[in-house]
Amino acid sequence: MSILHNNSKESQCYVNPLCKFFKKLQLKRCVTRAGFKKKRGPSDNDMIVGAISSGFIAENLHAAANSSASKLLPVCESSMYRFMEGTNGNLEQLSLNIAHEAYKKIDALNSSREKSRYCFVFDDSILEYPKAKKMELCTWTFDHNEGCSVRGYSCLQMGWTDGESYLPLGSKLLASDEESESFQKKHTQKACPDAICKTGLDKRTHASQIRTEAEERTKPELVVSWIKRAIKNGFKASYVLFDSWFNYESLLKILPL
Repeated sequence: MSILHNNSKESQCYVNPLCKFFKKLQLKRCVTRAGFKKKRGPSDNDMIVGAISSGFIAENLHAAANSSASKLLPVCESSMYRFMEGTNGNLEQLSLNIAHEAYKKIDALNSSREKSRYCFVFDDSILEYPKAKKMELCTWTFDHNEGCSVRGYSCLQMGWTDGESYLPLGSKLLASDEESESFQKKHTQKACPDAICKTGLDKRTHASQIRTEAEERTKPELVVSWIKRAIKNGFKASYVLFDSWFNYESLLKILPL
């Protein structure tokens, strides 16, 4: 549902509070620390603010850019997409940075008893794209709710909670191994045989690291590395909450809590 219906004074009142909120969370510093850089035009901070604000204008960036409130975005739709497709900016680190600024404000208000309830939360869900034809790394993924494989991604999400507030720390899209023998026995054809595969990416970039994690790392490995990274970034927790299928001895032994 669109929150900003038109480019008027009424629409502006929705954007201005967001900007004030971002200042309290020191968004500009978070963006810089996450490695975003822009040589000319609107600043990297303005681009991130525009991308987030588009979610309050319409259901996605494309719809926001083609709405009557499109002038609230810093640049045109194609420029916004080019910025978001950049290989240097680390969106995962940006999520952690913003969440940590909110975490510090929440932590300062909690008592020692409330701090003992801090938890990391993990959830695994399926993002289905039944009409996908050329989506990169879109594979057949087993959906336990449907009892069958669907075309899409497995989405692993991490958050932090104190029992009252919840802070999302990020999400990772994972792809199935369509080259394995077990997969080829179940499926005669790949989910997206005409998928566009980007090659030649510098392995030092965040985009390359994301693709490596999506294809090669298992969910338990990601859970452990994600917790370590969150702790390194200043988060504290006494417990980890996840679905029962995560709960096995080898994982519990290596959890860094």
